[in-house]
Amino acid sequence: MYILFTYNNLKFFIIIIKNSNFNLSIMLNSRTILMKKLIAICPVCKKQIYGSDIDINHIDINKIKNWPLRYVHCHSDENNPLHALTMYIDANFSVRGREVSDFIKIQK
Repeated sequence: MYILFTYNNLKFFIIIIKNSNFNLSIMLNSRTILMKKLIAICPVCKKQIYGSDIDINHIDINKIKNWPLRYVHCHSDENNPLHALTMYIDANFSVRGREVSDFIKIQK
């Protein structure tokens, strides 16, 4: 298994070695980098969305059966009401597409 991603125009290729402390170290370092990675910019409010904004540490890639992953990020600011940005994220945690919902309703 491997992870391939780009950060600050540098490409990282990480081979995951199973049943090893080395594996855990690589994954923790990769997650730290991904937390700081700029994932997308919202076309509505121009908010910069980073890996930490989508809580990348709680995404278990072993449970994802189909890529790209559809991730909905709801947010607002002082000039824009609550809106939802759907991002299509590939296995390298790069956004391959995005769309904004015109209407949303969140129920508990």
